[in-house]
Amino acid sequence: MTASTLTLNIEGKDAAYSRALGTAAIIASPMLLLSGLLYGFAEIPRNRITATLGFLFVLGWAASAIGLRLLKVTGTGVASKALFLVQIVLLLLAASQQVQEFVFEHPEGNGLIYIVADIAWPLSMLLMLIVGIFILKAGVWRGWRRVPALICGLSLPGLIIVGVTSGNRAAGGLLFGVATTVGFMLLGYAVRTGRPAGRI
Repeated sequence: MTASTLTLNIEGKDAAYSRALGTAAIIASPMLLLSGLLYGFAEIPRNRITATLGFLFVLGWAASAIGLRLLKVTGTGVASKALFLVQIVLLLLAASQQVQEFVFEHPEGNGLIYIVADIAWPLSMLLMLIVGIFILKAGVWRGWRRVPALICGLSLPGLIIVGVTSGNRAAGGLLFGVATTVGFMLLGYAVRTGRPAGRI
């Protein structure tokens, strides 16, 4: 097998992986919005339905993170690798919160384990701002593909700002649900249609 053939095979596999990862991210993107539509946006309850929807959302989110790494759109240096590792750890912790809420009627009784998992959610969301900055700095993507990660990262500050300024938590929750759906759906599509740039 020649070097060029091997390169084509690797790129072909990476393209298939990125399509699958992007598709998973697209499918999972509206799950938080669906929770709000089912239970209201002011304060979504903890139950097995919302835990399942949240878990699916995190899986899609992780798929997009892996896709970004696969396509190397956040760069190839040590900082990019560290960012990816931090993101995956936080997403695993966030997913563990959904597992706890599915299994336990009162998951807060798990103490520090639940508290850490709960904190991982907003930290993961804010980390998307840094991911967006890395995408801009790397310059691998052009045009609209540079925007979705920033939309994802701004969704939480948007929730807080709208909720505080309007005095309406439901309005902030609705904005958050729409922003996360749009942001992660576009990010998933960007990964799905992105050009492979090599292996992780």
